[in-house]
Amino acid sequence: MILVLFLLAIIIVITVLVILVINSSIQLNVKKLEIGNLNKEKNNYKIELLLKVFDRFTVYKTVIEKERMQEIYDSKIFKKLHIKQDLKNEIRFRKQEFLELLKTIQIEIVKLNLKINIGLEDAPITALAVGVLSSIISIILPFLLKPTNLKHCKYFIMPLYMQRNLYNIKLKGIIKLKLVHIIYVIYILVKKRRDEDERASNRRTYDYSNGFN
Repeated sequence: MILVLFLLAIIIVITVLVILVINSSIQLNVKKLEIGNLNKEKNNYKIELLLKVFDRFTVYKTVIEKERMQEIYDSKIFKKLHIKQDLKNEIRFRKQEFLELLKTIQIEIVKLNLKINIGLEDAPITALAVGVLSSIISIILPFLLKPTNLKHCKYFIMPLYMQRNLYNIKLKGIIKLKLVHIIYVIYILVKKRRDEDERASNRRTYDYSNGFN
């Protein structure tokens, strides 16, 4: 009887955890994000990262901002671990794989305020670039927006006719990602890395065995 109750308790706990994971999401509140070469204050950002359950209850919250991340990035421990170079190499090596997996993560834009200033050395090319960017954004946005969120999203693309290559991007908004999709992508990446390591290990074993023939 005790064993049955114990197994039942385990099943209930697992069921609750599964329900929580399925109904959990990562929410990014982009308070400020600015990148470009137009202003002196460039590459500045402040983003709130929240873990939410049922889109109501916040169970975890942290702030990602330039000053804080720069301190971590420049720390001696971070440099000793070679994380920066390893991460760059990993992304460069698996660029196509990352792009494919990003499609799996269903991104939902809840709120968007995007301003882009762009200028090239040639005025006609600048005008063309503005038109192309506007078209691309107008095509992509409907796939990332629910109809109810359309009124909360706006974007502006302004040309800079200054005969120089200039750009400035300002973004504020709210973006959501389902936790279960992120876990799935991490699982796929870990599984592929493990399979590659096993294949590499098998090849080395095979190479060594040939030396005894």
